[in-house]
Amino acid sequence: MKRSDTSLDPSEHESSAKKSRILTQVSTEHPDLESIHHPPAKAQRKRKRGLYKTIVQQMEFYFGDANLTKSRFMQEALAQDPWLDLEVFLKFNKLVSMLDQSFARIDLEDLWTALSKIQSDLLEIREQTDGKRQIRRKLPLKVKENEDECTIYVENIPPNVSNDCLRKLFTQYDQVSYVSLPKFKNHEGNKGFAFVEFDTPEGVQKALEAFGAEEGVITSEKPPEELQSVKAFIRDEAGDTQESQQELNEKDSKEPKEPNEETQGQTKEKKSKKKNRKRKREEAPEQDDVELKMMSLRIMSKREWKRLRNKYLNQQRENFKWAKKQMNKPTVNTHIKFQEDTGKPRVDENGKPSIESSVTTDIEESQPESQFRLIPGTVVKFTVDTPIEDRTQVKRQVKSAFIDGVEYVDVQIGASEYHVRCHSAELAAKLAAVSCLGQGCVLEGQDEETYWAKMERERAEKRSGKIPKQTIRGRKKVLKKLDVAANSHKYFTDD
Repeated sequence: MKRSDTSLDPSEHESSAKKSRILTQVSTEHPDLESIHHPPAKAQRKRKRGLYKTIVQQMEFYFGDANLTKSRFMQEALAQDPWLDLEVFLKFNKLVSMLDQSFARIDLEDLWTALSKIQSDLLEIREQTDGKRQIRRKLPLKVKENEDECTIYVENIPPNVSNDCLRKLFTQYDQVSYVSLPKFKNHEGNKGFAFVEFDTPEGVQKALEAFGAEEGVITSEKPPEELQSVKAFIRDEAGDTQESQQELNEKDSKEPKEPNEETQGQTKEKKSKKKNRKRKREEAPEQDDVELKMMSLRIMSKREWKRLRNKYLNQQRENFKWAKKQMNKPTVNTHIKFQEDTGKPRVDENGKPSIESSVTTDIEESQPESQFRLIPGTVVKFTVDTPIEDRTQVKRQVKSAFIDGVEYVDVQIGASEYHVRCHSAELAAKLAAVSCLGQGCVLEGQDEETYWAKMERERAEKRSGKIPKQTIRGRKKVLKKLDVAANSHKYFTDD
């Protein structure tokens, strides 16, 4: 019987069987090998569609009812034109971060593709003839009238918690429409409190019941000043940014150094370490809702928070009313009499310093400074042993020692001398003899003329606006006066 022409040669059959066994063995030992070389296109499309959907959801949040009623930027932009350029949103930090993480770039084309691929019931896009791509909201804005009933106040929030983390935690009680997590201006840390707005008031009730079971609800008897929001407000008012500003000033004052090979190597090493730290922060997972709940978060309804907030503000108003009344009361200022010939203090028949008294009020002190007059012999120059570190302290010492006779104290930080201008030459001679203020002498001749020329030049610059004048008003003005009154020291009294 003849063999068919299509049959394989025995050697070829054996080789084919061997290849089949090898492929079977490889696929068994490395099941992922085939998927590595041939990735499923369907999985890739599904993943990319998920990224597009997340981006569209973020855009819907920007145009959502909750955000539009709170965002001043969006309100002003939409008031000018309901169609906004898509390029505007490439400056939004959250969206930029999402594009960078999803596509490793920040490109308008990716944002346009996402809005084109995913259908949205809220948004509408268009491309004009000039190539501009724009977006607008299709539905009319709905203002929530019961916003306070749908919002809770949350505090004791760790610094590394984000808006998304809080949203994920409270979504189990109701759909979360908005999360407000205030942050400090000079660094990225949050202020320790937030406001979470639900779609309905039922979300507030469910959250209060859940946290109440674990004693996580803030009671209405809590002192208002112990609220985290009030503490952050006090911290801002007290000047929390002073440290950061001082650090910036120190950096600006340092002279730039020429880089050498050693410093360049150190700079590269520091940059690489910074990149590694940044990569670790990005890769570090955010705390989930279970961990957050174990961190003793405290909540209360926004209505109760407003009641405590208003209680604190009313207390502050009463305190300031009392402070203003106290400051407007007449006060007796005393300073010692000096002998005209020797400049030493005068004494009475009991051997005690002779005291002069004058009654002043806060209204009198707040009157504008008298007209600038060039009176010879009225400027006293004081020389000190150590550089001046605090201008305010020097002014307090001078005015406490000689309140009625001082018109102006000219002092600069880091200098070893300062000048004091008095009402009259007689008072200037008396002030120069006060040894606790430094080694004093009345300016005369060329030194006096040089100083007067300097004063005239500085006044002209202030009037022209080259030197901005710092004015303190309202609450800060009262606080400053109270601080001066509390810390002032009378160097010449009968004690």
